[in-house]
Amino acid sequence: MTEQTLAPQATRFTSEQLAVLDHRGSGLAVMAGAGAGKTTVLVEKCARLLAIHPQARICAVSFTEKSAADLRLKLSRFDLSRHWVTTIHGLCGLILREFPEASGFQGEERVLSEPEALRLWQEAVEELWFDSRDPSDPEAAALQRLLAREGRSGLESLLVRARELEGAGLMERMDSPERWTDGGDSELADFSRTARRVLERYAELKLAAGAIDFGDLEKAASRAVGDPAVRRQLQSRFE
Repeated sequence: MTEQTLAPQATRFTSEQLAVLDHRGSGLAVMAGAGAGKTTVLVEKCARLLAIHPQARICAVSFTEKSAADLRLKLSRFDLSRHWVTTIHGLCGLILREFPEASGFQGEERVLSEPEALRLWQEAVEELWFDSRDPSDPEAAALQRLLAREGRSGLESLLVRARELEGAGLMERMDSPERWTDGGDSELADFSRTARRVLERYAELKLAAGAIDFGDLEKAASRAVGDPAVRRQLQSRFE
């Protein structure tokens, strides 16, 4: 893959922007900061592709809803029913709905807003403080050691980090068997036990609500495109 860098946007396309627009035949990574004209160049590149190949299909993805809406508006002169113009999470949702079996979900789950997901997460965490367990229980003992080291607010902050790691599919590394032996990292093992307890409860609450969060959405799409048959379908669909 080659790489280009865009200069700040001008009234006409710069030489750097033209190099991006004229590039054909291979992947291209473009480095572009604020004010470089990313959306303008992306829209023009789509327009040029459709001028050359009117039946081409395009998947144009942006990170935020604001920038995706701007893309849709500027591409509205084309028949967008044939194209995917959306946010990254919108793309994940489209993949999940079309390939539910490969994604590991039903395909009909509601996607939680961030405030909704936060409310369920806080409910799962709160149960730690009110769930009475035998002090000899390994999970209860692990929690008490963590509280002694971190305090409640410190532990809550660490658990938020665990949720982020889980969303990125990285918590599994902390749950490896060697972490649970006497020869492993006992502090990490304590945290892994407690975090897993909260994450499992959070998953139960989402399941009861028939919902998933953004982390689930990303993992579902990643799982689906990991299937060679799904990947071939998507690769053949868009030019």
